[in-house]
Amino acid sequence: VLGVSLGFPTMLARPHQIALPCLELWTAGLVWARARNRAPPAWLAAVMALWANLHGGFLAGLALGAALAVEAVWQGASGRGRAARDWVAFLVLSVLAACLTPQGPAGLLFPLHLTGMPALAFIPEWQPSRVSDLLPLEMVLLLALYLGLTGRVRLPSWRVLLVLALLGETFAHVRYLQLLGIFSPQLLAPARADAMARARARVSPAGTMLAVAAGLAALLGRLALPAAAPPTATAA
Repeated sequence: VLGVSLGFPTMLARPHQIALPCLELWTAGLVWARARNRAPPAWLAAVMALWANLHGGFLAGLALGAALAVEAVWQGASGRGRAARDWVAFLVLSVLAACLTPQGPAGLLFPLHLTGMPALAFIPEWQPSRVSDLLPLEMVLLLALYLGLTGRVRLPSWRVLLVLALLGETFAHVRYLQLLGIFSPQLLAPARADAMARARARVSPAGTMLAVAAGLAALLGRLALPAAAPPTATAA
C-alpha cells in the first residue's frame, strides 16, 4: 500500500500509466527467478517488447535485470558460470526484444536523450523530491528505519545497494517515486518473507479486514475530495 501511494504524485493521465502492468510483471518475474536461483522465464522478453513500445521507462527494467544478474552471479550457489550464462542470454534476448519498436536499436538511447534535456529542470515531476511535501515517502523512510534498526528484516548487501540507488534517484527526481514504489517492495519481499517465517508470524482475519477497510476508506476519501487540477498555462 505504501509502495503504491508513493506513485500518487505522478499518477496523471499520461502514457506511463498504461506501462505499469509491464513494469510490475517484469519486476515480479525477475524477483521470482532470483528467489529460485534460476534464469528469468523467456516470456518476459515479450513483456519487454510491449513495454518498449509503450514508454521509455523500459530502460529502468533492463537496468534492474542487469543488477539482479550481477547478484545471481555473485551469489551463485549452483555455479557462477551457469548463472552468468543463463542471465546473459536472458538479457541479450530482452535487449533484442526492446529493439522491436519503430525506432529500432535507436530506441534504446531515447530515454538517455530525454533525461539529458535541459528543459526537464522546469517540469515539476523531474524536480528534486522534498520529504516535507510527500507524506508517503516520509512514512516509507520511517518504516524502513524502524525495520533496519530493530533488525526485523535482514537484506543482502546487494539488495540494500539497489534500494539505496532507487532512493537516491527519487530524491533527485519526483518522477522516480513510482519506480521506487514498485521496485522496492518486490526486492524486499523475499527478506520480509524469511523474517515472517522466523517469527512464525500469521496474519489474522481481523488484521486483513482492517487493512481492507483502511484501503476502502482512503479510496472513498479521494472520491469524495478529488484533487484539484492545477491551472494550465496558456500562451498570450
